[in-house]
Amino acid sequence: LRFRTPWPLAFALGLLLTTLAARGILADRLDPALAGEVVQVVGTIGSVPVREPGVVQFKFAAEPEPDGPRLPSRIRLSWYDGEYGPAGDVAPGERWRFSVKLRAPRGLANPGGFDAEQRAAIDRLGASGYVHDETEPVRLAVTRAYPVERARARLAAAIGRAVGASPSAGLVQALAVGVQDAVPDEQWRLFRLTGITHLVAISGLHVTLFALVVATAVRQAFRLLPFGRIVRWRVPAEVGLGLAAALGYSLLAGWSVPTQRTVLMLAVYALAKLGRRHVAPRTLLAGALVAVLLHDPLAALTAGFWLSFGAVAAILAVAVGRLRTPGTIGTFAITQAAVTVALAPAAAAMFGGLTWVGVVANVVAIPAYSFVAVPLVLLGTACEPVAPGLASLAWRGAAAFLDLQWPALEWLAALP
Repeated sequence: LRFRTPWPLAFALGLLLTTLAARGILADRLDPALAGEVVQVVGTIGSVPVREPGVVQFKFAAEPEPDGPRLPSRIRLSWYDGEYGPAGDVAPGERWRFSVKLRAPRGLANPGGFDAEQRAAIDRLGASGYVHDETEPVRLAVTRAYPVERARARLAAAIGRAVGASPSAGLVQALAVGVQDAVPDEQWRLFRLTGITHLVAISGLHVTLFALVVATAVRQAFRLLPFGRIVRWRVPAEVGLGLAAALGYSLLAGWSVPTQRTVLMLAVYALAKLGRRHVAPRTLLAGALVAVLLHDPLAALTAGFWLSFGAVAAILAVAVGRLRTPGTIGTFAITQAAVTVALAPAAAAMFGGLTWVGVVANVVAIPAYSFVAVPLVLLGTACEPVAPGLASLAWRGAAAFLDLQWPALEWLAALP
């Protein structure tokens, strides 16, 4: 496939789509007249709740009421312990009535710091606030809405029960279902200072690894069947189930930009394999980039967009078209160096600096996460519906392995 779209037309299309997306976000923000006022709201829990001592936080899909004030369709709420006892046990898909105090999204925008207003725009949140104790919160119904979020919540709860009080409990949840809010701030600080924050997010490598494991299992299953090697459905089943596994894992992970990119590239690869066509890797990457931006133009505001596509572009630049490979160790060293150099400008711009210890930390952490921690987490996630005991064992093993990293990370983070 060759794309010959004139650059001015492509730029105009991108500008139009981004403008329309921004207009929709601004039109769905809280009316300034309602800021700080106590209002009644009815809606559905739309995310995995994050529980901390004394508070539970979640995204809330508000329903429009004919006689009520016009509220944003999506709100981020915090429910603190108060007059009516501890914050309630909420779950995705539950319909509630709350009294709330809201404000429009706002936050600091210091270089290298967290931009809360930008994050709210990316997540399509028109307001944030907290549950007020003017009236008692009421659970109205348990619906079947948000099935993916309900599955993520069940897996996160199962991991919490299995891992218990391990310091890495939140990290295992983040690697399994993308619930990163459960990772403590101190651990985020260590990741940032040692340059391995990207390993906490569910990356394309994790999704590809899961798809590869499923496809390999399907191939081996066909070989055990009579005449399995010549069954005409072997390749479609192998490719289709591998792609379905990647899509399912990406949805459970929160459908972040890196997982979107991976699923799209795998989908094009699967179609090419079924059609016995060759598609150049750079075409796969370009097609995935265009598809992600068509789906959400504001994806370009996220760090994951630049780091994910930049890392793959750097890998393709040094790995594709080589007449001779330098061996496993040489390939790893060249790839690591290329990714580090290519992502340095983006990392400096988005995170406010670079760390030299990141090179050392990544040399050890990337293989450790990719070949030990993540496979154990994936094994637990895959086994949980059919073998909860094996799933718990795998998650505990991943947590125990990850617990070993904290002293080393603290030592590295303390270096100048």
